[in-house]
Amino acid sequence: MYMNNEDTRLRYMVYKFKNEKSLKATQRYMQIAKDEGISVTQLALAWSLHFDFVPSTIVGATKVEQIKEHLSAADITLSSDAMRACDGVHEDIYHTMGV
Repeated sequence: MYMNNEDTRLRYMVYKFKNEKSLKATQRYMQIAKDEGISVTQLALAWSLHFDFVPSTIVGATKVEQIKEHLSAADITLSSDAMRACDGVHEDIYHTMGV
């Protein structure tokens, strides 16, 4: 829908976030989450909460179930394999924003 929009700027912005690199990274994160037995959302939040230099993690929700899922990530400690796998995504697909 957005990729076919006549607005060139809009198409560029969509491509910036939805491109081959970002889709490939997303697939890999989905597999890491599956291997850990958690959702991708929980993976992202647990990863962010792992680092003490991250002062806050901002989330959004439209349903109570989503808030519960977000909060449950605080109790998740990712395995060293999962952390290494996430690092691998970052190394292999350094910048997903079309650069």
